[in-house]
Amino acid sequence: MAGGAVLNCILINEFNTSTQDLDFFWLGGSWILFIKAIDRFKRKVQSRILEEKNIHGILIEFVLSMKENHKLRIQFIFGRENSNISFILHTFDLDNVQVGFDGSKVVSVCQIEQLSFLFHLLLKTLGFLQAVATRSFISYRVTNNNNDAIYYLDRCLKYNMRGFS
Repeated sequence: MAGGAVLNCILINEFNTSTQDLDFFWLGGSWILFIKAIDRFKRKVQSRILEEKNIHGILIEFVLSMKENHKLRIQFIFGRENSNISFILHTFDLDNVQVGFDGSKVVSVCQIEQLSFLFHLLLKTLGFLQAVATRSFISYRVTNNNNDAIYYLDRCLKYNMRGFS
């Protein structure tokens, strides 16, 4: 799991999670194994599946009905067959969400790059550490082309509303 949900778990003052999704990345396996894992999830999930989407054959998204009319969006992302956690974390568009949890430890790019930054066993990048320390973020999608703004402004606004500047 990686991204904003992991970030929120380590903050002292967490942000509103009513619109938070969960991003799970599939590494080290074939598309067939990925689909088998999705089928297993669908059989074992305890909540009602409201919606299921297959987006471009790389992302399968579920919307689950939770308690008190709350909806939870879960995304399972099929990683490139030769990708690793470092690649995944560095592809996030904002440095403050370049953090992940592999089920037993939180991994960071810093750890992968043999740097001595091990923050509560999180998988994270150096950019993530700087973003959390300064409560700021850098968008790696910002360009000089105003037409590109639709691709990043909503996420910048989302994290600004969550206390990052």
